[in-house]
Amino acid sequence: MPRTWVDWQASRRYHDRLVTHFTGKVLGSNGEFVCGSSAACYSSAEARGFGFAGGQLSYVGDAYSCAVGDRPFRLLVVSMQVGDAEAPVTMSRRTEQVVERIPERPGKRNPHMRGVTRALQLLQGLTVDAADEHLPDGTHVLRAYAMANSTLCSALPTGGTSRRGRPTDVMLARCAPYLEATLLNLEPTIVLVQGTDTLAAINRLSTTVRRFTDEVAMIEMRGQRMLRCATSHPAAGPPVSWSSLRPGSYFANVVAPSLQLSRELALGHQVE
Repeated sequence: MPRTWVDWQASRRYHDRLVTHFTGKVLGSNGEFVCGSSAACYSSAEARGFGFAGGQLSYVGDAYSCAVGDRPFRLLVVSMQVGDAEAPVTMSRRTEQVVERIPERPGKRNPHMRGVTRALQLLQGLTVDAADEHLPDGTHVLRAYAMANSTLCSALPTGGTSRRGRPTDVMLARCAPYLEATLLNLEPTIVLVQGTDTLAAINRLSTTVRRFTDEVAMIEMRGQRMLRCATSHPAAGPPVSWSSLRPGSYFANVVAPSLQLSRELALGHQVE
């Protein structure tokens, strides 16, 4: 069985590539929010009665660039928006936020991050047991992935204090080039797409080369191919909740098989 290994230098290059792309476009060199679409996006959120948190960048783990044997194995999770009021958020600050979730302490991982951790465990060929969260070299799975959002700003109700918001159509349209650039710069092997709105955003930017199941497909974006695994958001409610891992649950029937198929396709098949 080929072992997973980390290319630490390549991981840093992917991180720095994204920092370079966003600098001057989303955040300035001092971390200030400079996006030219800020006024339009803010107005669209305000018109909905939402608060606006601008300039929340992505996460690229220091062990992002993995391989299993001789096959690249880079994992990217894409959700809709950060959903926090803290802004702006540099990539360094985003790293701090994710690393804080690595020790499994009460209250440190919300339902989303618990779900992300379990998904990464399965994608890395591990079990979902809480004691099985590390690669063979001891690297935690939350260091061995990248996380992005369809928008780099959040639209939040009640002045930005609630997580139950949703980006406006204006925000999604203005941020689409940033989402595309994120995927092209990070060159993921597998993209885990969380939620139907996020899937729609990805579909607008890509073409489907081959569909394996309702959830798993090979997609292409500007000549670059990647496996796309689409599930509900880990914090979604019934009937697509991740809260139960029991046989017959959505997680057991849909999420786990889709993640395992994505891994098998990435490591065992050349898809043309």
